[in-house]
Amino acid sequence: MCRTLISSAMLALVLITPLAAAGEAPLRATVTVEAAQVIRRVPPLWLGQNMEWVWKGQGLFEEDGSGAKPGVVELIKAMTPGLIRYPGGSLANTFRWANSIGPLAQRRPVTNFFEKTGEVPLLGFDDFMKFTQEVGARGAMITVNCNLWPGKREDSGTAQEAAAWVAYANAKIGAAPVAIGMDARGEDWRDSQYWAKQRAANGHPEPYDVMYWEIGNEVYASEQGAGLTPDTYAARVVEFSRLMKQVDPKIKIGVIDWRSGGWRQVPVKVAAEEGVADFRIVHDYPASGKFLFNYNTGFRDTGDRAYVFTSKAGKHALAVTAWSRPLKGVAAQMRVELDGRVLGVETVKAVSGEKGEVTDTFTYFCDLQAGRHELRLRFLNPDPDEGQPYRDLYLKSIVLQPEGGEAQPIEIQTLELMMVKAAGTAEKLIPDPVPNAKAALGVLPYHRTEYGGMTGGEWDRCCDQKSAILSARMAQASLIDPNCEGANFWCIKSAAFRILESTPEGGFRYAPGGIVFRALAPLSEGEAVMTRYEGPTLMASWVGFPRKRGWVSAVAVKIPACLAVNLLSYHPTRPIAVTVVCNGIDIAPGKARLIAMDGPGPEAMNADGQPPVITMREEWIHAVPDNTTIVLGPCTVATVVFER
Repeated sequence: MCRTLISSAMLALVLITPLAAAGEAPLRATVTVEAAQVIRRVPPLWLGQNMEWVWKGQGLFEEDGSGAKPGVVELIKAMTPGLIRYPGGSLANTFRWANSIGPLAQRRPVTNFFEKTGEVPLLGFDDFMKFTQEVGARGAMITVNCNLWPGKREDSGTAQEAAAWVAYANAKIGAAPVAIGMDARGEDWRDSQYWAKQRAANGHPEPYDVMYWEIGNEVYASEQGAGLTPDTYAARVVEFSRLMKQVDPKIKIGVIDWRSGGWRQVPVKVAAEEGVADFRIVHDYPASGKFLFNYNTGFRDTGDRAYVFTSKAGKHALAVTAWSRPLKGVAAQMRVELDGRVLGVETVKAVSGEKGEVTDTFTYFCDLQAGRHELRLRFLNPDPDEGQPYRDLYLKSIVLQPEGGEAQPIEIQTLELMMVKAAGTAEKLIPDPVPNAKAALGVLPYHRTEYGGMTGGEWDRCCDQKSAILSARMAQASLIDPNCEGANFWCIKSAAFRILESTPEGGFRYAPGGIVFRALAPLSEGEAVMTRYEGPTLMASWVGFPRKRGWVSAVAVKIPACLAVNLLSYHPTRPIAVTVVCNGIDIAPGKARLIAMDGPGPEAMNADGQPPVITMREEWIHAVPDNTTIVLGPCTVATVVFER
């Protein structure tokens, strides 16, 4: 047993916020690493990415087809990527892979799903495979087009086309040919040797050995899948898989897992077909925007909240509107304090139900001085930390009414509340095993192929600091879930979530999402071990999950030469001083490697092509005995790699 000790002076991981600089002390927490308690070996495909073929590979590739622009390969390679997915989510819905191979001048247009116009693929399949090899990716995942577009046969996909893609990728020249044949459009896809020779003619005689193939993307949505039903999709998976596996029996086939309506049973139906499906593709995304941050009445609380507002001098009416979920007939109790003075202790009896919204309003008359005030609401009898039944307090609105003036609503969607709700989403999205699957197949593992940060607004906020942190939490949750084989962040570069962004000089750097995944890279191999947290907690509100969570989450991976500990702080305004304790492992005193995010706060965001405000720091620090403090700034990430 040993204790890992790090100097707080040497590990000020981010700039202290103005609030902290004004005298507010950091919160304190302890993270204990139990190195002897192994959760599982880190799956080699855990930390994956996505690529989009359109718009010249999102501007990452030279227009003459010679490959990635300077700096791109080095940045992605440093992240030790697992699977890289192609041709890019919804873009697979209309992708015709055979149009993307061969010399650039001879390629044919492919329909850009988003713009509904033709575009010649600069980032074709061979270019993509070259890129995955250059960055040292551990594999590729290909999403094949399985759609049936009415009146657009040229954009639809067929099992023969998918099988020919497998042949082009994997067939070995000289092997016995596998017939593929004619598809429903009347296109002849010949046999596996034809496509192996085509690959060799294009400069790639050796097979690529692509093992992971996903059948369709989001086809449960009518605008994505041309109205495919669960039954028709399941039937197409069986058809596609059997023909593709005739070409290469070693490949693994992924089936969509969408938890809505009849789609819930698709993995069960497909798993019942011997040898068809090998993994699930979970399409259950982190809730974002208005849904996440305005859940039900907009506030669901099991702790206490403070709201700061300013007013003019004079008499005011303060109206607090709320409702509750009773526990065993006892309603929620709420204490209302203004500037440290108790205005009232209330029993919130109103219960909203199917007949419409019912609320209680509590009004207080106050004589206020001009300036800043703090309103604090305390939930006095919250539900138990674990399990159900439970009691909840929902806050609907707070309105300040000056005498003779206009009502002034007080914003109840604070940054702290947003992080409370969002931090629990990662656990909420860990799927259950597929029920009723054949015993011989066991539980189908899953891949989470598309996810990004959870935003506080709309798409234009997807690259802010808090979204990057919450994306990393999804990766943490996937790391320790024994049924998860991989998690692919969206996307290396796109209009919203992205790993890379442009510099003012025209090069590339890590976006905030890239910084957190660069920080996670040291955990990409080894054994994930148990961590325990003690310290200040947030109270999350998702039904059916443990209610209390820490403001810091941690994962740790034990590697023969080192121990990597990744820490995330969700708190939007307060720094947190973390004590790291390591049990069951010997850590060499002296140097440790630090990868950390420096950023001004949760809503900060870099502008593509402009100087960054959120940056990455990678440096050597010193492990000092008898000092265990690490200071994490608000809404930040840091990984410390200790030598053994």
